[in-house]
Amino acid sequence: MSLPLGKLTDESEILNSGSSNYDIMSLKNFAKLANTAYCTNTGINFGPNIQAYIEEKDNSVLIIFSGNEDDLTEFIQEKTGLTDYKSCPGAKVNQGFYEEFFPARIYIVSKILAFIRSDNIIPIFIGHSLGGVYAILAALALHEDLPNMLDINVYTYGIPRIGNKEFAQYADSRLKISRATYFNDDVPTKPVAHTILWIWGNAYMHCGLEYYIPGPKKENQLRRCNSLDATSESKNCINAVKFTSRNSHYGPYWGIQMNKCEDYQRDLPMD
Repeated sequence: MSLPLGKLTDESEILNSGSSNYDIMSLKNFAKLANTAYCTNTGINFGPNIQAYIEEKDNSVLIIFSGNEDDLTEFIQEKTGLTDYKSCPGAKVNQGFYEEFFPARIYIVSKILAFIRSDNIIPIFIGHSLGGVYAILAALALHEDLPNMLDINVYTYGIPRIGNKEFAQYADSRLKISRATYFNDDVPTKPVAHTILWIWGNAYMHCGLEYYIPGPKKENQLRRCNSLDATSESKNCINAVKFTSRNSHYGPYWGIQMNKCEDYQRDLPMD
């Protein structure tokens, strides 16, 4: 299920824990799958550091990417330069993400296409941290190869910024992205968005609609934030936090602690 994208404004609202919002219900349900991606080695290796799990469920195909803490730290603190995203003039993405993902792009899309056997299949991309970055890039790659496929949903948890404003606008115009953030996690605040660089198109900006959990067991105070006219990020969710910490990077998200496998291990059926 995908909702039409309207003009984004700097609006935010508190959502109660019993909200029936489709995106919130999906973020809750998919948090366990995002965590499971850390906890099994039965997925598909698309490259040295890219692994995903593909599962068919009803009329959907779930594509779940695992995170990688070592690569994440390097990309958001060291390899923070931007490089052209060739599918959209003016769009740029993080150099580290680009160098890691794009050599595997064709292989990733071919594997996903093998599961899309009819026009009624809805692809859903899921990932925490760096896995969420690859989920968005893979979803865009699928759309670029199948431009008539309009119903592509992405659910991410604790992802860093991927590219500049033009990339964020490009992604939001083609995908339905729901982006969960937690408490004072420092990863969603990186790479730093230096606003003065917007003049040259080199400033980072998040894509997607943000759902912010303000602290432990505070899902009943969930805040939803839009961007400011699609030109800058809202200051009412995680960007309002003054002191951030990597200790909060794994949540919990709706009771699920990412990268903690004791209680959530299970195998996903693979081809």
